[in-house]
Amino acid sequence: MINTSATYNTIFADLSHYAESKIVVGGTTYGESVIMSFTRSQSLYADYFNIGGCVMNQVQFTLRGVTADQLPKMSRVEIWTRIKNKTLTSEWIPMGVFYTADPDYDTESTFLTVTAYDEMFKANVVPFEQGSVVTTWDNPTLR
Repeated sequence: MINTSATYNTIFADLSHYAESKIVVGGTTYGESVIMSFTRSQSLYADYFNIGGCVMNQVQFTLRGVTADQLPKMSRVEIWTRIKNKTLTSEWIPMGVFYTADPDYDTESTFLTVTAYDEMFKANVVPFEQGSVVTTWDNPTLR
């Protein structure tokens, strides 16, 4: 669940509000002037509680003027967003942490396209040996 401030809620109620994003990799922040596109595979936060919703999220973004060595494979990427209107700006809200796959750099356009995955990819392991049954697992929680 995301907690938002009274300022955020005031801005959100204004129909003329708009969103601003930033991407943080290491100590470097890439803002709206560098972000050319940004998409995600699904909503990062559901508006409801559900069971079995452990699906790996994926984001893809394109940055202008950033080279592949600035975002090597397995770089930690933080996605942040905030909303603004004509007079107010909200706090930055974290939208997830992702890890980059191999970036694709286009030398002609100087655009770097990056696909990144959340930490669910680390959970892609076999939890038990083939043929085992629940009664043979050691962990009582799993049983």
